[in-house]
Amino acid sequence: GKVDNCQVGVFLAYTTRTQTCLIDRNIYLPKDWIEDPERCFDAGIPLENQVFKTKPELALDLIKEAIKNGSPFSFVGMDAGYGGNPQLLEALDAMKITWFADVAKTQLIYC
Repeated sequence: GKVDNCQVGVFLAYTTRTQTCLIDRNIYLPKDWIEDPERCFDAGIPLENQVFKTKPELALDLIKEAIKNGSPFSFVGMDAGYGGNPQLLEALDAMKITWFADVAKTQLIYC
């Protein structure tokens, strides 16, 4: 229940056997921010970025951009915040992308 003043980002990292490097990022803007244009203006958020997207939607955008830019990869890995989102996982399946994800211990898995 704690409320704090912070920024939340979605990050895309490229990892090899020996190194990891952040290759892209996007800031997550809560819906109440997007619904307050004056707040967005005061914060310097460009008008074209004042569109609400969930963190999984932002992650999918980053993955698509990496593919468009020709970034080679074998799979996508993610934590439970994304692994519990069926829309993201179905989109990756539709794109024929191999993925693995952490999931909450309460999440039902069907094989």
